[in-house]
Amino acid sequence: MLMNGSLPRQSEIVMEDLLCELVSYFADTLKAPRWLKTDEGTIAIG
Repeated sequence: MLMNGSLPRQSEIVMEDLLCELVSYFADTLKAPRWLKTDEGTIAIG
């Protein structure tokens, strides 16, 4: 819908902002640490 321009301009702006936030959220999630090194060894977070 965004690519073919079928939405009104205001709706496109809202959808683009939401898409940007969603992509940013998933990128941050993927970059988050998955393990924690402790004195007892490495443990999985989460």
